[in-house]
Amino acid sequence: MESISGRAVAAAGVVICSLVGCTTVTVRSPGGEPVTRTHAEFRAYGEQVFRLQNAVLDELISTAEDDTGLPVQDDPALLAAEDEIVESCRDLNEAAGLSAEGLKPGLPLQLRVMDSMPRCEASAVAVKALLDGRSGFASAVMP
Repeated sequence: MESISGRAVAAAGVVICSLVGCTTVTVRSPGGEPVTRTHAEFRAYGEQVFRLQNAVLDELISTAEDDTGLPVQDDPALLAAEDEIVESCRDLNEAAGLSAEGLKPGLPLQLRVMDSMPRCEASAVAVKALLDGRSGFASAVMP
Protein backbone atom coordinates (compact mmCIF):
# COMPACT_ATOMS: atom_id res chain seq x y z
CA MET A 1 0.00 0.00 0.00
CA GLU A 2 1.40 3.36 -1.02
CA SER A 3 1.54 6.04 1.68
CA ILE A 4 0.37 9.58 1.05
CA SER A 5 2.94 12.29 1.69
CA GLY A 6 2.25 15.10 4.16
CA ARG A 7 2.55 17.60 1.31
CA ALA A 8 -0.14 15.80 -0.69
CA VAL A 9 -2.43 15.78 2.34
CA ALA A 10 -1.78 19.51 2.88
CA ALA A 11 -2.47 20.22 -0.80
CA ALA A 12 -5.73 18.31 -0.60
CA GLY A 13 -6.63 20.23 2.54
CA VAL A 14 -6.00 23.57 0.86
CA VAL A 15 -8.06 22.58 -2.18
CA ILE A 16 -10.92 21.40 0.02
CA CYS A 17 -10.70 24.57 2.11
CA SER A 18 -10.79 26.66 -1.05
CA LEU A 19 -13.94 24.86 -2.18
CA VAL A 20 -15.82 24.80 1.11
CA GLY A 21 -14.43 27.95 2.72
CA CYS A 22 -12.38 26.79 5.71
CA THR A 23 -11.76 29.49 8.24
CA THR A 24 -8.46 28.34 9.74
CA VAL A 25 -4.99 27.27 8.65
CA THR A 26 -2.62 25.16 10.76
CA VAL A 27 1.10 25.72 10.25
CA ARG A 28 4.27 25.13 12.25
CA SER A 29 5.86 27.82 14.41
CA PRO A 30 9.61 28.48 14.10
CA GLY A 31 9.98 26.12 17.07
CA GLY A 32 8.03 23.39 15.25
CA GLU A 33 4.81 23.50 17.27
CA PRO A 34 1.53 23.47 15.34
CA VAL A 35 -0.22 26.85 15.31
CA THR A 36 -3.78 27.35 14.08
CA ARG A 37 -4.68 30.74 12.66
CA THR A 38 -7.63 32.19 10.82
CA HIS A 39 -6.99 33.09 7.19
CA ALA A 40 -6.86 36.78 8.22
CA GLU A 41 -4.37 36.01 11.01
CA PHE A 42 -2.24 33.92 8.65
CA ARG A 43 -2.23 36.72 6.07
CA ALA A 44 -1.22 39.22 8.78
CA TYR A 45 1.51 36.82 9.97
CA GLY A 46 2.79 36.50 6.40
CA GLU A 47 2.95 40.28 6.05
CA GLN A 48 4.71 40.53 9.41
CA VAL A 49 7.35 37.95 8.40
CA PHE A 50 7.76 39.60 4.99
CA ARG A 51 8.33 43.02 6.58
CA LEU A 52 10.70 41.57 9.18
CA GLN A 53 12.91 39.81 6.65
CA ASN A 54 12.90 42.90 4.40
CA ALA A 55 13.91 45.16 7.29
CA VAL A 56 16.67 42.77 8.35
CA LEU A 57 18.03 42.47 4.80
CA ASP A 58 17.90 46.28 4.42
CA GLU A 59 19.86 46.63 7.66
CA LEU A 60 22.35 44.03 6.49
CA ILE A 61 22.85 45.77 3.14
CA SER A 62 23.23 49.19 4.77
CA THR A 63 25.76 47.78 7.24
CA ALA A 64 28.67 47.43 4.84
CA GLU A 65 30.97 48.10 7.76
CA ASP A 66 30.17 48.23 11.45
CA ASP A 67 31.47 50.59 14.13
CA THR A 68 34.54 48.39 14.63
CA GLY A 69 35.60 49.03 11.03
CA LEU A 70 35.26 45.33 10.22
CA PRO A 71 33.55 44.65 6.87
CA VAL A 72 30.39 42.57 7.21
CA GLN A 73 31.51 40.40 4.31
CA ASP A 74 34.42 39.17 6.48
CA ASP A 75 32.04 37.66 9.04
CA PRO A 76 31.43 34.01 8.04
CA ALA A 77 28.52 33.61 10.49
CA LEU A 78 26.76 36.64 9.06
CA LEU A 79 27.38 35.52 5.48
CA ALA A 80 25.95 32.07 6.24
CA ALA A 81 22.95 33.67 7.97
CA GLU A 82 22.40 35.95 4.98
CA ASP A 83 22.43 32.95 2.63
CA GLU A 84 19.90 31.20 4.89
CA ILE A 85 17.49 34.16 4.99
CA VAL A 86 17.66 34.57 1.21
CA GLU A 87 17.01 30.86 0.65
CA SER A 88 14.38 30.36 3.35
CA CYS A 89 12.38 33.46 2.33
CA ARG A 90 12.58 32.83 -1.43
CA ASP A 91 9.01 31.51 -1.76
CA LEU A 92 7.53 34.28 0.39
CA ASN A 93 9.31 36.91 -1.70
CA GLU A 94 8.16 35.27 -4.93
CA ALA A 95 4.55 35.26 -3.74
CA ALA A 96 4.82 38.88 -2.58
CA GLY A 97 6.23 39.86 -5.97
CA LEU A 98 3.35 38.19 -7.78
CA SER A 99 0.84 39.87 -5.48
CA ALA A 100 2.49 43.25 -6.07
CA GLU A 101 1.97 42.68 -9.81
CA GLY A 102 -1.72 41.94 -9.21
CA LEU A 103 -1.28 38.20 -9.78
CA LYS A 104 -2.34 35.41 -7.46
CA PRO A 105 0.30 32.83 -6.51
CA GLY A 106 -0.63 29.33 -7.61
CA LEU A 107 -1.44 26.55 -5.18
CA PRO A 108 2.06 24.96 -5.24
CA LEU A 109 3.67 28.30 -4.36
CA GLN A 110 1.05 28.96 -1.66
CA LEU A 111 1.87 25.59 -0.08
CA ARG A 112 5.60 26.29 -0.22
CA VAL A 113 5.05 29.68 1.43
CA MET A 114 3.02 28.07 4.22
CA ASP A 115 5.71 25.46 4.69
CA SER A 116 8.69 27.85 4.60
CA MET A 117 7.37 30.84 6.54
CA PRO A 118 8.48 29.67 10.02
CA ARG A 119 12.00 29.00 8.68
CA CYS A 120 12.01 32.43 7.02
CA GLU A 121 10.97 34.07 10.28
CA ALA A 122 13.58 32.14 12.28
CA SER A 123 16.37 33.05 9.86
CA ALA A 124 15.37 36.74 9.91
CA VAL A 125 15.43 36.72 13.71
CA ALA A 126 18.85 35.01 13.66
CA VAL A 127 20.35 37.58 11.26
CA LYS A 128 18.88 40.40 13.37
CA ALA A 129 20.49 38.92 16.48
CA LEU A 130 23.85 38.68 14.71
CA LEU A 131 23.58 42.29 13.54
CA ASP A 132 22.57 43.44 17.02
CA GLY A 133 25.47 41.45 18.47
CA ARG A 134 27.94 43.18 16.14
CA SER A 135 26.68 46.63 17.11
CA GLY A 136 26.65 45.60 20.78
CA PHE A 137 30.26 44.43 20.46
CA ALA A 138 31.24 47.68 18.77
CA SER A 139 29.67 49.81 21.50
CA ALA A 140 31.36 47.68 24.17
CA VAL A 141 34.87 48.10 22.73
CA MET A 142 34.63 51.64 21.33
CA PRO A 143 34.87 54.64 23.71
